[in-house]
Amino acid sequence: MKRISVVQAKKSLKKANEDRQYGHGSVDLFIRCSADLMDLFAQYLESQMTVPPRKGAGSRVQKLHVELAYGRFYKALRDFMDTEPNNSVKVVEKVVERVVAKNFTVDTALKEKNRKLSKELRELKEQLGEEE
Repeated sequence: MKRISVVQAKKSLKKANEDRQYGHGSVDLFIRCSADLMDLFAQYLESQMTVPPRKGAGSRVQKLHVELAYGRFYKALRDFMDTEPNNSVKVVEKVVERVVAKNFTVDTALKEKNRKLSKELRELKEQLGEEE
């Protein structure tokens, strides 16, 4: 089963270099390798979870968990690419542009989570105050 379509794979490859041509079977191999990276990221995300599955509060993967794990995973991959002798600065710049364009910041995610938790805490305090 393919995780991404041939069309999506070709779009990704074109983003890296519009002029590059790909030989027979290379796009299919790219799709399989991309799936491996996706599995690796899923395993990393799971390793960052502190509460076991189905064990109550904090056991469900939230958007914040994904964002934080992605930030660390992306940085490690980016650091690796930057130290490779034949890396393409153009590829790295395009990835950074996409991340910035989506306004992906850990700081923003943490502020949003903090706001939600503060609201929940206020609501719980109000409920406890009414029950006493």
